[in-house]
Amino acid sequence: MATRLRLRVKNLRLGLNLTQEAFAHRAGIRYKYYQAIEAGRKKNMRLFTLQKLAWACRLELWRLFKFDSEPKPTKRRVRLPKVNSASANRVVVQQRASKAKAELAKRLARQLLD
Repeated sequence: MATRLRLRVKNLRLGLNLTQEAFAHRAGIRYKYYQAIEAGRKKNMRLFTLQKLAWACRLELWRLFKFDSEPKPTKRRVRLPKVNSASANRVVVQQRASKAKAELAKRLARQLLD
């Protein structure tokens, strides 16, 4: 499943005509970290990182894991939650997603990591 997700994110990035660097900037992650994800060297990603990748593709998180259909990224902007830095090691994220969607995302992330 990790390979399928990696290829899906890469195909979505290419569909948006973005370089790895531009996509990483759009997602709010380091360029080298995104390179490692796309190359398959990062097998364990946090849920928040997966959500950032989905935002960069302009998809909801659960659509990122929907491998049977390839939706094109929408042109509408996805509203990102506000992020406040509580400390150097912790980030508090205020999410407006429903509890059911958050639970689905957690289950999908667990399946991805298994």
